[in-house]
Amino acid sequence: QATKHVLARVKGNALPPQEILDILTSKGVKDFENARRPLAAFSALLRQHPLDFIEARGGAVWELAEKEEVETESDEDDFLDHYRNASAPKPPPPLQMSKADTDLCKGVMRAIRACKTKTGRSRSVDFELLPTRKVMPEYYRAISNPIDLGSIQRCLLSGGYPTLWKFLIAIELMLSNCQAYNESKSMLYGDAEVLREVVAEAVHEKYPGHPLPKRDSVYDAKQCEDPNWKPDAKRPVLKFTMKKPVAMEIDQEPFNPPAPCKKCEMCDASRTNECFEIALKRAVHEKLPGAIVADKRSYLRSEIIEVYWAPEDTWF
Repeated sequence: QATKHVLARVKGNALPPQEILDILTSKGVKDFENARRPLAAFSALLRQHPLDFIEARGGAVWELAEKEEVETESDEDDFLDHYRNASAPKPPPPLQMSKADTDLCKGVMRAIRACKTKTGRSRSVDFELLPTRKVMPEYYRAISNPIDLGSIQRCLLSGGYPTLWKFLIAIELMLSNCQAYNESKSMLYGDAEVLREVVAEAVHEKYPGHPLPKRDSVYDAKQCEDPNWKPDAKRPVLKFTMKKPVAMEIDQEPFNPPAPCKKCEMCDASRTNECFEIALKRAVHEKLPGAIVADKRSYLRSEIIEVYWAPEDTWF
């Protein structure tokens, strides 16, 4: 916020990074005094906000993404004094990402780093740390907002992304930068394409239908605006509990079998099975389905009745 107001008060809304840092330090900003390389840390922080700042002229200056009218130097002093004045009313607390979304972002980072080729080569290793400006000056001349996985992770762990969308913008910026600089048939270009699919899969697993930044959309401030997506309200879920059928109660009185009928084939002296008459009465006593109907016999009025006799697995 202090950097935005400083750039808003200079002609062209642009200054070299060292000059911006010197102004902030002179006004009491101590965020980078313990950094091993304060200027590099300051530039890395600005790269996390591509919607606000643009690294122009090959990194020679930082400028506002949206130009503002130049105000007076006294306004700049008043703001910076107010910014660091402990007695001044505190600004509203910054927007913070929810724990669920933070965990999702960490899961996305793990998924990216776990992505490998069939031969076991890590697809993310070349995205971990960008080469320095001294090693690849042509890259920094071609890419306005360089960013890598390491800086994204540091920003995430320090609470630098207020929403899931801001985090996804940073990831897409890294992938779009890679494909904008490398040829379409190169290995890195293909890695970026696969990692984009990995990110989409990880996000949609938790939030089906969540919008994702499209390739190269991160270079357009309007397309980077947060869509404020909200998941659909949970649909009511009907739950059914299957209860076991209640077993038919059996009379407590013991079954007194009648005398064998002496007529059925089971009453033959050579048979050892129970008489049909006794078996039927036993089934009626135990209230088995169909037994009561079968016991009515000739009292029933119908042309034909078929009864399934379970003990014999037979239709009668």
